[in-house]
Amino acid sequence: MYKLTIIVLVFLLGQFPASGNAGDAETLRQLFKHFFSPIQLLNNDNPQNQAQVLLGKTLFYDPRLSQSKEYSCNGCHDLNKYGTNGDYFLQLKAENKASRDVPSIYNRAGLEIFGWTGQYQSLAAYINHALLNSKEMANSNLTQIVDRINNIKGYQPLIKNAFDTSLLTEPQISQALEAFLIGLVTPAPIDKFMQGDDSALTSEQLTGGLLFDRQYCHSCHTGTNFGGRMIQKMGVKERWPNQQDLGLYHDTKQSSHKMFFRVSTLRNVEKTAPYFHDGSSKRMWDAAKKMSRYELGIDMPINDALAIHTFFQALTGDIPVTYIEKPSMPN
Repeated sequence: MYKLTIIVLVFLLGQFPASGNAGDAETLRQLFKHFFSPIQLLNNDNPQNQAQVLLGKTLFYDPRLSQSKEYSCNGCHDLNKYGTNGDYFLQLKAENKASRDVPSIYNRAGLEIFGWTGQYQSLAAYINHALLNSKEMANSNLTQIVDRINNIKGYQPLIKNAFDTSLLTEPQISQALEAFLIGLVTPAPIDKFMQGDDSALTSEQLTGGLLFDRQYCHSCHTGTNFGGRMIQKMGVKERWPNQQDLGLYHDTKQSSHKMFFRVSTLRNVEKTAPYFHDGSSKRMWDAAKKMSRYELGIDMPINDALAIHTFFQALTGDIPVTYIEKPSMPN
């Protein structure tokens, strides 16, 4: 059920110097094409799809989706902060009200596993988990949410346009939210680069990209989102310092699953501190050094960590300002 195999891609590793010269652009492109593909924008011209997106967006911003009617999805996954909220998480962590960082909600389309331990096999399942989780929206059941929304008169036109029905059903809650979420994409300079634009990356970012390859980072951070596709152990070569959260073990109770977590995606990672499930790094270069130490057993020089950090800037895309514009709340 879970992919626990550590995958090491060795194609052409170590054959090229990380110099950042003009000739490195094609080298990096050829290296990356074996594990990374650019974002493909979705075609969402269908009027009913657009209606579902609008309903989903309205639900995403509506605090009445939570048991207390105080917290919206956007409260934790702030779309103006690249789909997360590090300051809010750190506050909750200091108050012992949260143990795992809030992952970004951007660029989820195409992923097959969700949650910090990859225990959810679809985005809809992950959405339902968030709606019912006592530490998130804290509803006792989905029927409670559906009844509440159906009793808000202002939602009736949105429901009618989205599903051609007067009353929302339980599956349609997650369907509408999913329709909105899969449109949250942030194409970045790395996508233009992989499509042939040599000027999309600076020479410093090329250097960092080649180091990213030579340090085996792509062994886990693979795919369109540079991660999110597999479950791996935190602390392969050296024990991860924080052993309070044992990851997948909490879900399966199998001792072999201790400290296994879903590999984080790296798109917009420069904007989504703190890092790791426990929020133990506030700086990207520090996170890179920790990965090198605990996963590879290598003490990465600070200059290399800073170079990789510079490369990560090329993974930062533009927030879709119009798409995420907060709608009026129905009454």
